[in-house]
Amino acid sequence: MLLRGGGGRAPVCRQRRRGGLPCLRVRSGAVTRTGIRDAQRAWLRYRDAFLAFAKVKFPAVASDSLAAWLTDKRTEMLETPE
Repeated sequence: MLLRGGGGRAPVCRQRRRGGLPCLRVRSGAVTRTGIRDAQRAWLRYRDAFLAFAKVKFPAVASDSLAAWLTDKRTEMLETPE
């Protein structure tokens, strides 16, 4: 979540202030190498956390198959234009 700063300051990220996941900012459609890296690292943390949750909630589901499914969905998201 981005918060607008007052007085001409740049937007501040609430999660970053609280020590959470890094916020991603896209200005005027610009995509940067750093932004892509940060987004991928955030997604990997999300995937790993979801796999840990799924292992407890759905023990019958193999984590490898779930990881492959999540990766396929991520790939679809990246390949599908908005």
